[in-house]
Amino acid sequence: MAKLDTNLKNQLLDLAETLNAFKSDTVQVIIAERLLDSIFVNEEQNFNNPENGQEQSYNPRRAKRINPNKERKNSGHVRERKPTGATKAMYRLLDTDFFDEPKSISAIADRYKEEFNEDFKTSEISGILLKSVKENLLKREKNQGNKRYEYVKA
Repeated sequence: MAKLDTNLKNQLLDLAETLNAFKSDTVQVIIAERLLDSIFVNEEQNFNNPENGQEQSYNPRRAKRINPNKERKNSGHVRERKPTGATKAMYRLLDTDFFDEPKSISAIADRYKEEFNEDFKTSEISGILLKSVKENLLKREKNQGNKRYEYVKA
């Protein structure tokens, strides 16, 4: 074991000398990455050798063994994300009668401030409003007076 450690230590010192011969850090990193990638490929080939009768997958970047014969718990299931922040507040506003009349984006931001004590920028809210329009939760209409969009329940 000690011989293996000294042998590995000597190999690492030789590698360090070779890498340090290059002046550019970028070149040093590229060479080290290519060397490590080739080591990982060799390890993967050795691991997938069908001598043991059961082939397993090997992800060299994570060094985690994955058995393809074993079923995954969440196979085919995509977890839905719970809305947070401005999106959650938007859904709460949609449940009220706030959007029964057309509202501008600044009026919506003001309502967020009043009701939820949250100070969201109109740029944060605009994406959520657009998504709500695409999901047919809201309609977007242009106000003829100020030529700005207003949002109302669909």
